[in-house]
Amino acid sequence: MRRLVLAGIAAAAIACTGCATGITGNPGTVSDTTAGLSGTVLTNSGGEVEYWIEYGTTNSYGSETTHKTVPADANQSRGVFDTLTGLTRDTTYHYRFCARDSSQQGGPGCGEDKTVKTQSFACGETVTESVHFTGDVQCQEANSPGIVVGASGIVIDMNGFDLRSGPVVLGESGVGIDNSSGFADVTIRDGFIGGTVPDLFGPAVRLEDASRNRIVGVRVFSFRDGIEIRGGADNEVRHANLTATRHALVAENTRGLVVADSVSDSVFGDGLRFSNLIDGRVVRNEPRSAGSGGADPRFGIYVAGNGNVIKANLVTGWTGANILLASGGANKLLENEVRGGFLPSNETFDAEGDGLFVNAFTAGTIVRGNHAHDNEGDGIEVQGVQTRITDNTADANGDFGIDAVAGVTDGGGNTASGNGNPLECRNVFCL
Repeated sequence: MRRLVLAGIAAAAIACTGCATGITGNPGTVSDTTAGLSGTVLTNSGGEVEYWIEYGTTNSYGSETTHKTVPADANQSRGVFDTLTGLTRDTTYHYRFCARDSSQQGGPGCGEDKTVKTQSFACGETVTESVHFTGDVQCQEANSPGIVVGASGIVIDMNGFDLRSGPVVLGESGVGIDNSSGFADVTIRDGFIGGTVPDLFGPAVRLEDASRNRIVGVRVFSFRDGIEIRGGADNEVRHANLTATRHALVAENTRGLVVADSVSDSVFGDGLRFSNLIDGRVVRNEPRSAGSGGADPRFGIYVAGNGNVIKANLVTGWTGANILLASGGANKLLENEVRGGFLPSNETFDAEGDGLFVNAFTAGTIVRGNHAHDNEGDGIEVQGVQTRITDNTADANGDFGIDAVAGVTDGGGNTASGNGNPLECRNVFCL
């Protein structure tokens, strides 16, 4: 019944001559003690409009913000904003925007009732219970972490909202969500971790000696590495969108890591970089690069380790190689599409400009079902003698379609056409 009355008041205020109304908007940035709220004022007469927010823990309100004024044209909506302060943590508040002008009759015009809930945590705090974001979070302290993980088994549900960095001083940015203490079974999901240049977290997420953590549906914009995973086992990164100035994702000395269905890019580093990765699964990702930032070669996917499956990735436009298998044994490169690798002006080593490159320091590698095209170097280059090459397609590359060292195992089914070298393939037969 009350909702009908409020709606009627707002409609009457808009329809009358010489009056104003507030129109309640949605919450913006929300902390444990504050809430930024947006709204609109509308007047039929024009001129200065007085507005304020009524708020409280029930829809009887009981408190209101300081009254402010704003100039507004007749019958033209004017956006307004104010912040509630001194709120109680983890508490739901009702609020509405109210307004009146100099010709107001019959009391102020107030918008519909809405609610906002304060956060259960503050920036920089160590959380030991699950967190559910209730709005965007803007950290204020320089170089502060966003959230520090302090217990196993918790869920950090960002609920579609942002976690934004405070100011970065002297390049010493804080970590967005920090699990450096190695807590297990932590889930981080569904939100944006970053900020605006130059105030960005770096890295956005850090795991150290943590196992069975899940990072799902997270978007990252990071000052350094996007996600760092060091040690631990059986962690997962799925459906992420990662942008970083260095490596979009870097993982070291870890086992059973899954990185799947994610998009990545970096300014001066690699898309996905794995060192001493054991039994990892890197599938259906899109490391994309639009340029050649930095003097060092940059790789879409860089892998060093054993027993890994690199499958069905779409890798585009990197300088070092789109996919580089640097070292290790029993790795599988399957059904990847690698395209648009380009040669830097200061080419320094063999892999640059290649679609897919298998280094000499590898053993037992399987290269099967990959499609390499439109790379400025070789489509596929294999220097590891103990490699089996089967059912790959290489076309329109700048040099060889497939260039392999003598002694590799030709599994058959390889095809090549339109490549820069008229031989098309070397040391494997290509149709």
